[in-house]
Amino acid sequence: GSTFPVTKSLIAVIPPADMIATRFVIASVVLVAVSPKSLRMSRATLKHGMVMGFFYAAGLLCQTMGLVDTRASVSGFLTGLYVVLTPLTSAPVLRLRFTMRQVSAAGLAAVGLSILTLMPDALDGGLGQGELLTLLGAFFFAGHIVYTGQVATPEASMSLTVTQMIVLAAVC
Repeated sequence: GSTFPVTKSLIAVIPPADMIATRFVIASVVLVAVSPKSLRMSRATLKHGMVMGFFYAAGLLCQTMGLVDTRASVSGFLTGLYVVLTPLTSAPVLRLRFTMRQVSAAGLAAVGLSILTLMPDALDGGLGQGELLTLLGAFFFAGHIVYTGQVATPEASMSLTVTQMIVLAAVC
């Protein structure tokens, strides 16, 4: 949770996309240095890693750009909603039906997150551009999790990770 206030401070002096790009250029260089063999992969693995990278980049860009116009606590709460959004996002993809117990648990998780993170007047101005961007980022994070769950294998994990980090850096 400490990353939200730290990021908020950083984006006051560095544009969000530049900060994210720097972070993931460093991550990409380190990962390739540690595992150069991870660059050898099938076309399918490359494609999956690229899609994962786009989902992750979209999530981080929305979240970080949203943080420019919202409080760190609100950003943390809205980003944390990916926990609730992930099963909701996976339902149509995996053709799942939810029980009333699962829906109640998701609602309870959302209420719990709000109690833990929001101040009484946190949304006193309503949902503005920053909050909406952050919520959109949570949807992208949920999509990233669902997609990764469908395509990742232990054998391709490092190649997928390196590919998505490189794509993320390039997008930003």
